[in-house]
Amino acid sequence: MALYARNLTMVGTHSALLAGFAFTILSQYKFKEPMEGYLAYETEEALGMWKNNRALFMFPQHSESQVRSFKMGFSAWTWNTWFQQIFQILHLLFTALGMTLNLWTLYTSVITNILGVHLALRGPEGSIDKAVRHDCDCH
Repeated sequence: MALYARNLTMVGTHSALLAGFAFTILSQYKFKEPMEGYLAYETEEALGMWKNNRALFMFPQHSESQVRSFKMGFSAWTWNTWFQQIFQILHLLFTALGMTLNLWTLYTSVITNILGVHLALRGPEGSIDKAVRHDCDCH
């Protein structure tokens, strides 16, 4: 039983470390917005995003007419921009999925380590076999 407990502790430690790396990636990631923006200037203006020209502070070196000319939205994206945006989203999704799976592994190893060893040592006849096979109803 000590072998299983030690192995589960090691798996839990590794998954916690990898989940921490994934969290760092997610918290430090800088999403690169395309120059054309996501929505056209007219759409953003209709949504009230350009009231009192507050959003022009994002482009201090450009006049409003220049901003209007290059803020054409996703319909003006080139294939490079599409690939960049898709791969940025895929990177974030797979990192979040990896972190979720690592946390699930950590949870499973901790619960099995605590409840499985307890069941094996203090349970009825055949409990060690149940604990090793993860057949226990430990809830």
